[in-house]
Amino acid sequence: MWLELCFAIISCIFLLYVPGLIGAASWSSRIDETVAFAPIISVTSYCFAGLVLSLVGVFASAATIIPFAFAWCLAVYLVGRLIRRPVSPRDASLVGIVVVYVCIAILVSIFVYILPLDGPGSFVQTYDNVHQYGTARTFLISGDWSPFNSSLYSVPSGEAPVLDVVNAFYPSGWHTVVAVLASLTGLSLSLCANAFNFVVLAVIFPIAAASFIACIFNRDREKVLLGAFVTPICAAFPWILMESWPLFPNALSFSAGLGIVCAFVGMLADSGTAKDRIAYGIMFIIGIVACFFMQPNTVFSLGAMLVPFCIWRAWKLVALSNSCRKHGPLVASLLCGIAIVLIWLFAFNLPFMQPVVQYHWAPITTLPGSIKEVLLAGYPLLPVNIVLAALVFIGFVRSCRNAETVWMAISYLFCALLYIVSASMEPSFIKQLLTGFWYTDAYRVASVLAMAGLPLAVLGACDVRQFIVGLGCARNLDTRTDGITAVVPGRARAGISLLVVVLMCAVSFVPFIVLGDTVLQGSFGFIATSSESHNTMSDSAGYSLSESSFVKKAMAAVPEGETIINMPYDGSMFAYSIDDAPVVFRTMEGYGSKGEDPDSVLIREALCDISWRQDVRDAVESTHAGYVLILERDPDKADAYYTQHHREQWTGITSIADDTPGFEVVLKDGDMRLYRILV
Repeated sequence: MWLELCFAIISCIFLLYVPGLIGAASWSSRIDETVAFAPIISVTSYCFAGLVLSLVGVFASAATIIPFAFAWCLAVYLVGRLIRRPVSPRDASLVGIVVVYVCIAILVSIFVYILPLDGPGSFVQTYDNVHQYGTARTFLISGDWSPFNSSLYSVPSGEAPVLDVVNAFYPSGWHTVVAVLASLTGLSLSLCANAFNFVVLAVIFPIAAASFIACIFNRDREKVLLGAFVTPICAAFPWILMESWPLFPNALSFSAGLGIVCAFVGMLADSGTAKDRIAYGIMFIIGIVACFFMQPNTVFSLGAMLVPFCIWRAWKLVALSNSCRKHGPLVASLLCGIAIVLIWLFAFNLPFMQPVVQYHWAPITTLPGSIKEVLLAGYPLLPVNIVLAALVFIGFVRSCRNAETVWMAISYLFCALLYIVSASMEPSFIKQLLTGFWYTDAYRVASVLAMAGLPLAVLGACDVRQFIVGLGCARNLDTRTDGITAVVPGRARAGISLLVVVLMCAVSFVPFIVLGDTVLQGSFGFIATSSESHNTMSDSAGYSLSESSFVKKAMAAVPEGETIINMPYDGSMFAYSIDDAPVVFRTMEGYGSKGEDPDSVLIREALCDISWRQDVRDAVESTHAGYVLILERDPDKADAYYTQHHREQWTGITSIADDTPGFEVVLKDGDMRLYRILV
């Protein structure tokens, strides 16, 4: 199984980078930027392919999606060649440093993501994953991979949805890649999801981060190299996104989004030809389209980070103009700021955005608590990271002293404000206006804050390194010479200073520290421990390995085309997405709501009476169900594992016993049963 995971990881890298590199090759002469943008183009191409194949009625699979994606990427390459002719020589100056980024990220990803897995196919059994895995499964079954037809029920294949489920748009970039990978390799969906998530953490994120640091610091090799050791140490991004809820699409979009920043900064850079600006502009547009498919709130995340940058660039561009008046830069900055506020308000009031911006997450901490988390880099609700906090503080002070970098400090302050509001404020118009684009979810906003803090942490590391270098120098007291004489040779000073910074950053990954009788857990140790708990597939899990094994045996006994009535809170809501079982109830919520189909209510509350009630028989017939699956008899376990469970809603299923009229035992193992419906 672990070899299968390795094969899936290699296959995923192929899917994300081979077509993407073809498409991105002609848009930038810098290899690091080309590689950073490759997965953005690939994900966009797969999503476009799924949309087009859906419109023309062609069954989507790896065999039909991949050729389309390659053709689309080739077209992107040819357009780039036309725009940027002649092509500039390739700049490979940072390739070696990018490799360092990837190597470090691989080590951290193995520690944080792979080792906590309870097998290569294990998964976190939470609300978001019911939808994430279920949508990818529906793609594979229905052959309709359009993001506008996202659903847990594949109606075209003959399965009638029990709930009033309407196919609607959902950002499906993550689901599409997982579906392509599963279709290509034939491996389990959960294993393919783990492979893709590992590639996001260990490949996409570090490469995009390297390109991001390079572009905002004018490709300063020292800062880019220090970034290799600084960027992974913030647990809030991207690591916590893989553990909390978890938020796989946001982890993908935020990681890739750092590459989109490069296109935006390149478009507004002081240097470069008009063709370069056009090329970067088109890359930026492609990136925004990719965000639409991956997770649209990434657009607002990048916007929150870059608002001060835009205002600063407006000031600088006008100030450098020969024709500008005395107050021209100030007016330009104010106009830019006003335009950004108007765009934010416009987006906030769009009708289709209301379900998002009006959604509310309860506060996770108090106002003093959230401020403390920001100051000590312990957000969201993580153990403090003193090293990161110190580096960000030093970088913040340094950025404020330089007109070229002061926007980074302002960006961090704004994102810190967003986090404090989302983490501590009760429902209010201000909270919805500022953080509604992220569902007011403090975990998502914490990742935005972490991204905004990366440049400051790099500046802080640079200052620490220069301070250490200075310690290796002393004032020469010989009257025959003046100035500073190096006590330690230059190469040794550089190496020692870099080693000290590396060791400082390495402290962030220490799982725990023992101080006498006190054990202090580090943020990465906390994530690894929590992830291990959430990934368990033991009998204590909502959907355990033994239950999954029973479901696979049950599927062999159920004729093709028939569905299985289930009680989802015994873990069987995951039987569809993980094991491809045609269960009827696949969602975690919606039962008892106004949108629930009357037949669904009847089945939940009165299935046990099917032997003598015609209305129950009619309801069952509408679902094409011929069997009933029960995985757990203890309602207390369902109560403990799923807060949405209300046992009184499911008495029609849970009260079925081996001697209930109208049912026949087909399979049994302990409390687990598969019944055949006889009427």
